[in-house]
Order: sequence, then structure tokens, then C-alpha cells
Amino acid sequence: MTKRWIQSICDLINLDESFLLGLVNLKNYRDYVLNHSVNVCVLSLALGKRIGLTRPELMDLGISAALHDVGKLDVPREILEKPGRLDDRERAVMERHSHTGANALIRLDDGP
Repeated sequence: MTKRWIQSICDLINLDESFLLGLVNLKNYRDYVLNHSVNVCVLSLALGKRIGLTRPELMDLGISAALHDVGKLDVPREILEKPGRLDDRERAVMERHSHTGANALIRLDDGP
């Protein structure tokens, strides 16, 4: 499913890059993490296209960009949505999200 979604974004960027890049300006603060991941994906694909990456390279880049924050699923909501500065413990939890996400994705690849 992720692969088809990335293919669709690649196709849209090829058709009308300016329209799709305009989507990254839409903000919904309740869904910040999702919006952030979509924005990172779209901007990464647009940059990849501009520097001449091949379609398979764009696919790998798009999937990586879309899933870069998957580890935030394990970060408590009160830390993710804390309006002020994080304390040392909260910051440590937040900083682990990239390792947590990478490990989760590696485990998915270890299937039967």
C-alpha cells in the first residue's frame, strides 16, 4: 500500500509539481505528525526529481521519507503534543523515536 501511495505522489509531481508542493502548506495541527511525514515525503520526492533520480530511486526515497517518523507511534501523546519545552526524560524518549521506528521496520521485513 505504501508503495502505491508513493507511486501516486511521484506521478502527481511529474504532472504538476507546483500544485502538489502547495499541499505542504496546508496545516492541520491535530494531525501534525501525519502532515509532517506527508510534507517530508512530497518535498523529498520533488527534490529527488529535480536532481534527476530515477523512478526506482524516487520510490525508495519516498518510502523512506514517508516512514521516517514511524517511531513516533510509540512516543506518548502528551510528549508529542507538549506545548512547552521537553524535560530531559521527555527529550530522551523523543530522541529514541528514530531507532524505535527503524527497529520496527526491520522486524516487519523479518516475516515468513
